[in-house]
Amino acid sequence: MTVHQNLRDLRQISGLTQEEAASRVGLTRQAISGYESGRRQPDMDMLLKLAELYHTDLLGVVYGRGSAQKKMRRFQVAALMTFLVPLLLTLMHSCLILFANTCFPVAGDMLITEATRPLIETRLAVIGAWELLEGLAQAASFAGCILLAVLLPGLPPCRR
Repeated sequence: MTVHQNLRDLRQISGLTQEEAASRVGLTRQAISGYESGRRQPDMDMLLKLAELYHTDLLGVVYGRGSAQKKMRRFQVAALMTFLVPLLLTLMHSCLILFANTCFPVAGDMLITEATRPLIETRLAVIGAWELLEGLAQAASFAGCILLAVLLPGLPPCRR
């Protein structure tokens, strides 16, 4: 994106009209319009004033990587992790119970003897780990939802 497109996007994300932005930095609406259309180029001082007005830095104005984009990126990473971590824990959870059922089968009518005791104890240990993974998956889902709820209000408005 170009500087003039970034200026327009940052102003819109800030919820300001051209008139409001112009009055806050001591310009006319036509000057802001000229900057946003690319007909005029703002000097360095004006770029710094506009960056401050739009709550970003000079890189945000010039390259379009301002605080709004950083917030969006953090939200995307959090959303991806909210999906992936519980998915991986659930997959491990399922593999563990498959492992327990395949490697340590216990029939319903099996008697506990000295020969079967190690098998049953091992199976119970695997099931304990299985239950732990189930709890971790639920906790990760809950933490991810809380994280998304915290990040969501700080996102920039959707573009139309």
